[in-house]
Amino acid sequence: MSAPDQEPIEVRCRVSGLDLLDWAFHYTLRSRVLLGMSLLSTAFITWTTHRAGRATAELVVTAAMVFAVEWAAFLMLVPVSTVARHRVQLGIDVALRVDASGLRAESARGSSQTPWATFERVRHGWGRTFLCLQGGQAIVVPHRAFASAEARLEFDRLCRGWIVAAREAQQRARS
Repeated sequence: MSAPDQEPIEVRCRVSGLDLLDWAFHYTLRSRVLLGMSLLSTAFITWTTHRAGRATAELVVTAAMVFAVEWAAFLMLVPVSTVARHRVQLGIDVALRVDASGLRAESARGSSQTPWATFERVRHGWGRTFLCLQGGQAIVVPHRAFASAEARLEFDRLCRGWIVAAREAQQRARS
């Protein structure tokens, strides 16, 4: 865990469409709603195939194909539609400053301050760190924004420590 008097870290990067696409892909992959929809539709199609008197092997193949096709479609369509909806916000230079109070983001379009209690966890994608917020959103920090792998690891460690400290403070306040 990090000390409260830890020096703030500032990271500058340009957020691209690929950064958002990576987050959308990982978020879709972990979506319980989409998984539930796939399981329900697979079960329904398997049940109707069973009611039609098909063989057991055909039931298994049908279920596997339906599930695989649905997930392939979800993993292609949802991320691409997410990037298409947010195209206006892409390609901007962002300065992120993290300290014990939270994350401050500044760009040509404005600034925001997000306290650590709002974050759920730190995840990783292909060349990106995701600071996951509640409600399925994330701050995407490309690894190219860091001078070295050690700087990225230090950033991750500090963010994780501050998120844990904020969660523990919330728990103590509720008790």
